[in-house]
Amino acid sequence: MKKRFFLICILIIFLLSVTAFSACDNGRKGPPDGEESTVNVLEGGRLNDSSLIYWIGRREYSAQDKAVYIYYTATGFTVKFTGTKLEVTFKADNTSSSKNRPYFVAMCDGQTAQQGFAFCLTEENQTVTVADTLKNGTHTVTVQKRSEPENSLTAITAIKTDGEFKTPPKHTGLKFQILGGSGISGHGCLGKPNEGWTTENSSSLQGFGYLAAQKFGAETQFVSNSGMGLVWGYRNVAPLTKAYESVGLIAEYGGNGSTKAVKAHGEWNHLSWTPDVVIINIGGNDWNAHISGLTGAARTAAEKEFKQAVVSLLDRIHGLYPQAKIVWTCNSIRSGNGALANEAISALEYKSAVKAVSVSDVKDGADNHASAATQAENAQTVVDAITSAFGIAQI
Repeated sequence: MKKRFFLICILIIFLLSVTAFSACDNGRKGPPDGEESTVNVLEGGRLNDSSLIYWIGRREYSAQDKAVYIYYTATGFTVKFTGTKLEVTFKADNTSSSKNRPYFVAMCDGQTAQQGFAFCLTEENQTVTVADTLKNGTHTVTVQKRSEPENSLTAITAIKTDGEFKTPPKHTGLKFQILGGSGISGHGCLGKPNEGWTTENSSSLQGFGYLAAQKFGAETQFVSNSGMGLVWGYRNVAPLTKAYESVGLIAEYGGNGSTKAVKAHGEWNHLSWTPDVVIINIGGNDWNAHISGLTGAARTAAEKEFKQAVVSLLDRIHGLYPQAKIVWTCNSIRSGNGALANEAISALEYKSAVKAVSVSDVKDGADNHASAATQAENAQTVVDAITSAFGIAQI
């Protein structure tokens, strides 16, 4: 009797173990051990997976929206995949305004920004095929925003290929942080004199800051927007001192997509990305919007406030990144806001780490701004100054 009971117990245990194993095997969601799963869509949390996507510039993932918000210009990503095409799904506002529609550039397999595929968003939710009819194989694609924060709030919700995503290349070279207003943002650089500004005729990827970084093979991180000042600017754009601490800028719009205000959003973790060089182009808006119209004691007070702001910004950058070299660019270091900045720089204890550089003031592009040709000339001026002052070799 006891032997029979024992055998029955053994049989029950065996049946239960088989059932449990089968249930576990039938519910398996991943591949067998030792095999890799195939991923052809990046969405939701996978947009944060550094093994599948490499982000460029300041960005913010929203779990609620299941999207990565990219605020500043020149922000974007790089992916590597096997297959023949790549699709990106965006969300954006202000797309009904033809002047403000956000623009991006897709660069495939080593293309530069100037060689890449430029496109704009015309719908609030839009999927764009950024690379197509490629030879079936392994490809690397980088997509970067070329328009500015105030033009549209933009985010990426999905990236899809007809093949499989692989681990993307990660940048290991120099890093350049680019700070400023319209001059360094490529405002109107693709247009002609007496032509009005649009996002179609503007591109930070052909601005002198980005072009200078290219000469050193450097990755960029932008904090810029047209109308921005260090203290005073236009269209209620947050000053650089606030923008520098933020993840991004978000605009408020009036009729026809016009800008009412551009406010700093979120808090940036400065320890997450360390620049080797910081290029700054700020002060023209401060001068034109406020300082130049003052006289007497009011003018003296404004100039003093501006110089103090220059020192405060440089102290902040140097404190965060004591090894970084800083290039302060302006139209002249002998007059206007440039002279004020140069005076402030000359009194710094760490002035050997800061170089003031004059760039061309030729306005041969749209909306009284520099053309792409002048931007390229200014980039070379900055590049040569960096090499001369700091000994950093060009590639």
